[in-house]
Amino acid sequence: MPRLVQLFLVSTGIGYALAGVFLALVIWFDVAHLGHLILNVDGGWFAGGVFVVLTGNVFAAVQVGISVMRGVDAAEPPEGPTGPGMRGHATIPVKVDERS
Repeated sequence: MPRLVQLFLVSTGIGYALAGVFLALVIWFDVAHLGHLILNVDGGWFAGGVFVVLTGNVFAAVQVGISVMRGVDAAEPPEGPTGPGMRGHATIPVKVDERS
């Protein structure tokens, strides 16, 4: 599986897990009486599902944004030697013929 797709799937999983925790906290603390509405009203489960899907999308997008801003190179692995002392590489002159 390509690393970029893997990054997307992991970020989506984390986002939806956070959305589930967020919904549980909203129900537990009964923020704006949403917990009462979700648990006691007919069709409240549907509102809870919509809540999880929409906040899951937002949290997944935030997870992808965090990964990109942190500089996680998911598209391709680094090439060549890496590690301490490998920053400066000597340049090698190459002769190029000019064609008109």
